[in-house]
Amino acid sequence: MGYDVRPEVLVEALEHHVIDRAVTREELYAESEIVVIAAHLEPTLAELARLRVEPQDHPGLIVDIGSVKGVIARAGRASATSWPLTRWPAPSAQGPGLR
Repeated sequence: MGYDVRPEVLVEALEHHVIDRAVTREELYAESEIVVIAAHLEPTLAELARLRVEPQDHPGLIVDIGSVKGVIARAGRASATSWPLTRWPAPSAQGPGLR
């Protein structure tokens, strides 16, 4: 499943089978065990700030953060809930584009 603030992105994700269904932000957190935030720095920080104010019931959070890991990790640690923050895919992952 997937969520995006831009409906056209969800349509494209569905067409390319990146996600199997489009959901609202609320549905995403309510139905997911793990949430992957794949966004640029500012939207990622904004989502972490929203989660501090509007805590969601979910056990895990994976953030695709690349070279800005420190900034994101600090923002995540500042939340009321402590989420495991990691790079995705893991550095040990193998395959095209995963090194």
